[in-house]
Amino acid sequence: MSYRARRRLVVLAAATAAAGALVLTATFFWNTAGTRETFSGGPAQIFTAPAERTLTAGERAALVSVAQRFVSTAVARDHPERAFDVVTATLRGGLSRKQWASGEIPVVPYPVDGARWKVQYANEEAVGLLVLLYPAGGAREQPTVFTMRVVPRRLGDATRWLVDAWGPQGGPQPPAGRTSSSPADALAGIASGELERVSTQASTLWLAIPVALLGLVFVVPIVFLVRERRAERRMRRRLGARTP
Repeated sequence: MSYRARRRLVVLAAATAAAGALVLTATFFWNTAGTRETFSGGPAQIFTAPAERTLTAGERAALVSVAQRFVSTAVARDHPERAFDVVTATLRGGLSRKQWASGEIPVVPYPVDGARWKVQYANEEAVGLLVLLYPAGGAREQPTVFTMRVVPRRLGDATRWLVDAWGPQGGPQPPAGRTSSSPADALAGIASGELERVSTQASTLWLAIPVALLGLVFVVPIVFLVRERRAERRMRRRLGARTP
């Protein structure tokens, strides 16, 4: 093997080894996904889910009344100040009734023509509603499902319901320009949708990469050496064939 070939072989092996070392360092030392959590010595704070509740006919009627008022005024932007008394301070966003009258409010708008309702959950702290809205004629929007969170405010023996949150519900929607044949079917389709599970652990493929690079440290020089030896043998055979 010539001096130039040996020098190239040494440089190539050194570069491959350096690349493998960098990948190993990044894989085993820079990956913080598996960092072990540390905890304080204080008492554990255990989350307890609110107890579920069954709504009475009167409570359902009160909820629908509040939801209708909120949607027909605040969401439709038709005298939105009329919904000021049926929303919590959180949803008011620090605005006054006069500011709500302007329509510049923290409520997602929609050109409402019709609506359907479905209770999503009910517990001691709040009631979640799925609200299917249909657009007014000529509107570009398609039928859309929103989520509404309504919370109880007790005043003595009476309970007052206030809208605390409002926003579009993710999930499949009816195609644009076509109305769902059944609002209940649209709501059921969203409720039955499954979320894609995404692993938070590093894939084993990342472990195979540094192993492969380390293997190249040995494979590449061997391949290079074999090629050089074959080239030398061919050259010797040619020189031998020319010798008289």
